[in-house]
Amino acid sequence: MYKLLGTIESCVDSKLSTSIYDDPSNNFAQTPGHFLTFTPLSDYNSLKQTIQKITHLQLRNTQNSLRLYSSASPQAEEELDKLYKRVELELRGNDPAVLNSYAKFATMAGNNLNIESKSWNLRKPTHERHTVLKSVHIYKKHRVQYEVRTYYAFVQYKHLTGSTADTLLEYIQRNLPEGVALKTSKVN
Repeated sequence: MYKLLGTIESCVDSKLSTSIYDDPSNNFAQTPGHFLTFTPLSDYNSLKQTIQKITHLQLRNTQNSLRLYSSASPQAEEELDKLYKRVELELRGNDPAVLNSYAKFATMAGNNLNIESKSWNLRKPTHERHTVLKSVHIYKKHRVQYEVRTYYAFVQYKHLTGSTADTLLEYIQRNLPEGVALKTSKVN
């Protein structure tokens, strides 16, 4: 059965894929067997030899990688997890309802992981006003004012390990809504 399947596969591999040369008098064409052995696979023996070569190379690569990992593991010391006294998040956004909702979400996520967390709004929102003429060329009296308001919220987590902080921050960042900026600072 194996010989039959190998023969069928070698016949399939011998089908012409693309022509290598532009000269129409040259009948040499590239087959799928060229990708393995750089020669066409025409019979069962060449297929069998190719499989043995590939298996031997894979086995050698596996042994080399195992040797590298086994020699590195006794020398490597177990890395201790870093401890953080506080992790502070500064949230900025243009919509106070979205910002407060997200601050509440971040606080609840910390509380569900048994992390002491709290949130507050300390800073007043900043207002940036831009005055623009209604018309480009004339009517200097006619102006329009645009205002951009930036609201702030803060969330603080206390006494975190490095792995817990990374997991929590990744979860919080993945759920960050549109229009909200997040700035993280860690205190050792």
